[in-house]
Amino acid sequence: MKFLLIALGIAIVLAMAFAVVKCIKSASIATADVDVLTLGDVVAFFKRPGVIEMLKASPDRIAVAIKEKREGESALVSLCAFNKRTNKVELPFGRFNARSLDADLLSVFNDKDMIILQ
Repeated sequence: MKFLLIALGIAIVLAMAFAVVKCIKSASIATADVDVLTLGDVVAFFKRPGVIEMLKASPDRIAVAIKEKREGESALVSLCAFNKRTNKVELPFGRFNARSLDADLLSVFNDKDMIILQ
């Protein structure tokens, strides 16, 4: 039973990540080139007045960051609002093309492609 619950949880997370990446790739959002993207940069982005109000407007919305690995240490990180109820990206806010991620952000992502910010 425990194994089934773990497998179901993994399947749900993978489905969410797939839906998010699919929506982001089709969205037209600005991309900023940065040398190093930090965890502080990501948190500060979501704390911006317009962004935080959009997230708070619906209890179903959560802030997510999605990492797509590029060549070497570089990564494309997309910052979005994800609707937990519909499993869809509602509001892609921005995207960073980073040459590298700082140690804190790498630690939070660990081996995951998507993180949820609360």
